[in-house]
Amino acid sequence: SEKQSMALVESLAGDSKILFKSEERHWQLSDQGAAAVLLKVDEFQKRLGTKGAFINKGSLNESKVLKAKPLPIIKRPNLPFDGHVEILGDQKDQLLNVLKDSRGCLMLDESEEIDNIYVHSLGEQYTLVSSLCWRAAYNAGNGFWLMNKSLSKVYKMITDSGESYSEGIIYESHKGRGIGDCWSGKSWAWNGLDFITAEEYSTGLCKGMPGGAWVLPTIVSEIE
Repeated sequence: SEKQSMALVESLAGDSKILFKSEERHWQLSDQGAAAVLLKVDEFQKRLGTKGAFINKGSLNESKVLKAKPLPIIKRPNLPFDGHVEILGDQKDQLLNVLKDSRGCLMLDESEEIDNIYVHSLGEQYTLVSSLCWRAAYNAGNGFWLMNKSLSKVYKMITDSGESYSEGIIYESHKGRGIGDCWSGKSWAWNGLDFITAEEYSTGLCKGMPGGAWVLPTIVSEIE
């Protein structure tokens, strides 16, 4: 809540012992360097000496404070929901040869056996192709390629670490370690011509908290 957030900020700006408590565990939040970081935020956002400053509060109004940039908007066209089509037989071999020329996929590069390869319709001109690229102890990554309708040309490889695709959006999500106490993720949205990075985030350090402590975004957008 806003009240909890302000209590946290005030504690970070001073010299406090800050604990997050659950029934089973306590996590201590280090305040080392936090005041310097918050002061830098005030400086960058031109909040020094204003009522809304984190550290250096004052009586100045916030007329010169930087305004937040509007969220980038990605306009996603309507796509026919046709699920996905698995490519088999001779057509699969031909498509694999085209994909191998594009490189960037470990299993293709090393001539590993590809179990499944799928095609997703993106309208009249474009096609999205996906296949497993790598597999590790607790993560796996699928390659996603933007291709022409006849599957003879690769326009670009969007990622070699995707997880899934649905209705114009490619999703990526990976554990930082096996117990799932830290994650990172990313998504790309189709705008009719290309897949645009729509979201990127992590949950911070691996500290034993299932799911991670919080979502820390580095890229945000709005999909319409």
